[in-house]
Amino acid sequence: VSESVRFAALLSAIEVGGLLLVIAAGLPAVAAPQTPFGAMVPDSAGALLGITSGTFLAFFAYIGFEGMANMAEETIDVDRTLPRAIVIAIVVRRAFIA
Repeated sequence: VSESVRFAALLSAIEVGGLLLVIAAGLPAVAAPQTPFGAMVPDSAGALLGITSGTFLAFFAYIGFEGMANMAEETIDVDRTLPRAIVIAIVVRRAFIA
């Protein structure tokens, strides 16, 4: 399991690096006032919170639950541990986002 986790972390770091590169390449187009993309930048904390919450939910829906299911195969008492892990993940998300 630890080898899989390390490999997944490496691939995630590469993916995040690529996304940051795309964001950095697109920033000049967003910052320029004559482009229509300037209107797409969130101008309030509420808008940014909504975007962040939606991103987290989409990410967790596609990756988080699959990861939990994969780790359930390695867990000793799945009937007790997996529901707790799901509830803890939701509570932590609420604590940091809301």
